[in-house]
Amino acid sequence: MLTITLRDDGYGVPSGPLPKSIVGIRIRDQVLLHPIEVAYLSLTNEARIMKDGKELSFKDVLAHITSALEKSCREKEKGCRTLRTFWSLLTVYYDLRKKNRKVVPEARREGTLVEIRRNSWWSEYLVLEEGLKVKVDDLLYWADDVRANDMKSIVAVVDRNSGVTYYELTPVEFREVNKQMGEAPSFQVSS
Repeated sequence: MLTITLRDDGYGVPSGPLPKSIVGIRIRDQVLLHPIEVAYLSLTNEARIMKDGKELSFKDVLAHITSALEKSCREKEKGCRTLRTFWSLLTVYYDLRKKNRKVVPEARREGTLVEIRRNSWWSEYLVLEEGLKVKVDDLLYWADDVRANDMKSIVAVVDRNSGVTYYELTPVEFREVNKQMGEAPSFQVSS
């Protein structure tokens, strides 16, 4: 079983080789696991999470990670969105991993997950909670940026019962009605 040492910042340091389903973050000569990944591995009992020589329960892992994120948000203004949407990120991450997807938490920006297929980034998931208001311009900007990087843009909405609904955003082209011919408006979806 994989053993992970939990750092003070909420990231995990694995000992030994990682399974193919886990994507670590390489920083210099060390591989780190994102706090969402650490929480997932603790929840599914796929790894032993250690801190100061003691094995932590899932509840203890969550307490440590949220405390680390709170501190980072307060002191460095980093991890604030992750802290606010932690449960939703973990819910979507869990759902995708359950479907045997290879997922990297927040590889490009906070509040997103990146799916990897055939050793390349395939899609980016923007994780939102039901009832959260998002400006259309912000959503379109995000989707355009994702498409500019040759990925699919998918919004994952987590409802109050922890159900996840996925919406793929695709470009739409609206054309004016041809009034002379009396045609109905046509909508073109381009990829």
